[in-house]
Amino acid sequence: MAAGVFASFTPFLGFHFFIAWTIAFLIGGNLLAAAVGTAIGNPLSFPFIWMATYTTGCLILGEPMVHQSAHALKHTLMSHSLSSIFPVIKIMAVGGIPIGLAFALFFYYLTRQAARTYQHRRKTMLAEKAFEAGRWRKEIAERKEIAEHKDIVSETAHG
Repeated sequence: MAAGVFASFTPFLGFHFFIAWTIAFLIGGNLLAAAVGTAIGNPLSFPFIWMATYTTGCLILGEPMVHQSAHALKHTLMSHSLSSIFPVIKIMAVGGIPIGLAFALFFYYLTRQAARTYQHRRKTMLAEKAFEAGRWRKEIAERKEIAEHKDIVSETAHG
């Protein structure tokens, strides 16, 4: 999950699944969870992600902020040639690393806690079922033993 979240903070649209899968593979993570994690980057969140990564990248690299709004940044990214937007992509890639790591760590711990809670509840439920099954089997064995004892007593009485 965390690998997908991190990948969503890169400016490389169309490659988020590949980036997430590569990271998950390298760290021994779950490839499906990594793919699901890329859903954090979607048409509703991209303007915020892009502005955050652009602003952070400008601060890290000491570059002036040419694009002051998400709309201006989106327009630049979608309407210019690759060679003219490369400097903006570079700034966003640099800015995406710390923000992507922060969000990835947050989602890692959130997902980890959710998985632990689920596993604990499942283990408790299975233990309760096993206990009930054991008690049920014990009752059947006791009834069978009583019935066998009655059969033996009746056989000796009739015999």
